[in-house]
Amino acid sequence: PDDRANALAVRSGLARPARRDPLARLLARVERSSIYMERHALGALYELGRPDLAISRLKRRYAREAASDYSTLPEHFGEDSNHAWGCAPLTVLAAHAAGIHPTTPGFARFIVAPQIGPLRSLDVSVSTVRGILDVRIHRDDGRTIVHVTSPAGCTGTVVLPDGSSLPCEPGGTTRVHWPHSAAATAIAGRADFLEMLDS
Repeated sequence: PDDRANALAVRSGLARPARRDPLARLLARVERSSIYMERHALGALYELGRPDLAISRLKRRYAREAASDYSTLPEHFGEDSNHAWGCAPLTVLAAHAAGIHPTTPGFARFIVAPQIGPLRSLDVSVSTVRGILDVRIHRDDGRTIVHVTSPAGCTGTVVLPDGSSLPCEPGGTTRVHWPHSAAATAIAGRADFLEMLDS
C-alpha cells in the first residue's frame, strides 16, 4: 500500500466513503511520502475526519526537523536546507487544524472550521489583501474557545463541530466557545456562547 496514491484519492474525491476508515488506518501507518507529498497525506487525514491521526503523523514525520538547530524546513526529510515545499505543517495547520478557508477571492468572505484534534491550543495568522486574519483556538476547563479577529472588509463564519455556524463581523473580534469532550475534536459540540468584541 502507498500513502501517496491513497492520499491523492481522498483529496481528489475518488475514494469511496466505505473506504474512509481503512484509508485513515493506512495513512496513519504507511509513511513513504516525500516532504512535498506529506501535505497530501496530512490533508487527507483531516478530510477523513481524523485530526488525531494527522497530528500524530505530523509529529512523527517532522520530529527531526523540529529538533534541529536549523531554523527553516528542508527540501527533503532529514537534511538541513531551506525549501518552500517543506512548509506542509504550516499550511496544513492553518487550513485544516484552524480550518481557515477563503470562500470568495481575496478573503472578502471566509470560514473558520477548526479541527484541532489533540492540540490544546493553536494560534494562526493569515495575511490577506485586506489585512491580517488571526485565529486563536484554546481548550480550557472543558470548553473549546475560538477567537477570530478579521480585518475590515472581511466577513467570516465560524463553523462549529456540529455543523452549525455563527457570523464574524468585519474589522472585529468574534469569540465562540462550546463544550468539549474527547469526541469533540471533529464531530460533536454545540455553541453556548457568542460574543462580538470591539477590536
